[in-house]
Amino acid sequence: MLDDKIQVLEFDEAWHVGDMDVSKRDVTGYEADLLSVSYTPASWRKIAKLSGDLWKLERSDSTPVRLLDAHAFHDNHWHRSSFTSWGVMQNLIKNTTIFIASWHDDEMDTEMSQCFETMEELEQEHDPEDVDIQQRYLAFVLTDKALEKYGLIRNGSQFNLDYAFVDYARTKLMNQLDVDGIYWDDEFDPLRYSAPRGGIFNERLDQFDLILERGQELDVEETFLEGPKSPAP
Repeated sequence: MLDDKIQVLEFDEAWHVGDMDVSKRDVTGYEADLLSVSYTPASWRKIAKLSGDLWKLERSDSTPVRLLDAHAFHDNHWHRSSFTSWGVMQNLIKNTTIFIASWHDDEMDTEMSQCFETMEELEQEHDPEDVDIQQRYLAFVLTDKALEKYGLIRNGSQFNLDYAFVDYARTKLMNQLDVDGIYWDDEFDPLRYSAPRGGIFNERLDQFDLILERGQELDVEETFLEGPKSPAP
């Protein structure tokens, strides 16, 4: 059993931009089949070109929204190993050798990288003389079974283990830690298409009150950016 040091964050509410109809949800998005939530909704409207209404989600029992801290989980060697071991046993992820092309993007003034499963695929996308190439052994990627399960195609999606991690968290941690979903504390840099994000498990949605809000995106975002986040006690 995992120990009790897995970090969970608590929030007064969560915010969703878009439609609440599950049948219209893009399960190949950033948060897989979770209901995407954010505390920077104004920025996410621009990053993901989102349309639709702004919804506030509050737990019906007035307790905090509890989200598993994904980055803190993966930063812990033992916790990450528990996930990868489970993923291998479920035939959702596998070990393989990958090739990483890295370069500096002058337009965005940032370092970029792209992963490939073979050197041939890398050379189809990049001139080896224009990028730095690293060969990494024993890297994890999604299996063909996982790609089919999550409705993905082999266009780089196989390197995003978050799809399998959502399954792991739902199966192994949702009830054990009493968490409503997952939170990725990504860097807030909208010009580079990055901002903190999260998702609520479908199994937990019936424990929330959904409140339709309009025109509050900037207020929500400014309040979040000004205030600290604290781990659950």
